[in-house]
Amino acid sequence: MEPERHTNAGLVDLLDRILTKGVVLNADIIISVAGVPLLGLNLRAALAGMDTMIRYGIWNEWDAAQRAWAAEQHRLKALSMKFLLKGEEIRLRTFGTYWYSHGIYQTWRPGDVCVTNRRIIVCRKEPPELLFAACYEDIQNLALKKGGVIANGETDILHICLKDGTVAKIHSAEIHALRDAAERAMCTVRSLQDADELDAEHRTPPKILSTTSATFSAKSQMEYEMLEEWRERER
Repeated sequence: MEPERHTNAGLVDLLDRILTKGVVLNADIIISVAGVPLLGLNLRAALAGMDTMIRYGIWNEWDAAQRAWAAEQHRLKALSMKFLLKGEEIRLRTFGTYWYSHGIYQTWRPGDVCVTNRRIIVCRKEPPELLFAACYEDIQNLALKKGGVIANGETDILHICLKDGTVAKIHSAEIHALRDAAERAMCTVRSLQDADELDAEHRTPPKILSTTSATFSAKSQMEYEMLEEWRERER
């Protein structure tokens, strides 16, 4: 490759050449003071855009590792999505821990804490497991209380009080955002339920009206016939 000289080239042209073609630096630098060499620098460097680097076989291992990591993250995200119900949408997803207590096994178990439009769920990606799930209709209230988590000392823990009397505990670095998102979703669900109940109270079934009307019509007809029969006898 022959060197080229462009007197009118600007900074944009220089950056374009570096990204598309690349620059190879090969230099031996010696720093001397009063004729005495003190420092030596042997420089071998290549500067180019990532596409150019990979095209010439540089950093292929790094590229393969990044692609493998992205594929794994996509697979793990798909595992979390499989725990969702039909029509359920995630409003907030964060990493946290769930207080798992079954028999003698009691510990904080890590997983993804998801606030959806219908539930609060905690699930693990590897191995896939649904640790906790509660619909907003089954939740009595949410409360933040101080408590101890593994080696973290006192911190805020979200207490989820269910209507059956049980209490679930969740901890996360974004615990306040988690609580706020869950409360907003609960308010939305309860507002929709109240609207449906109010609409049902004001809606009169048409079948009842027709049955009632038919009953009154039949009764009136019978009374009319009896009255006419009595009048005929009197005559």
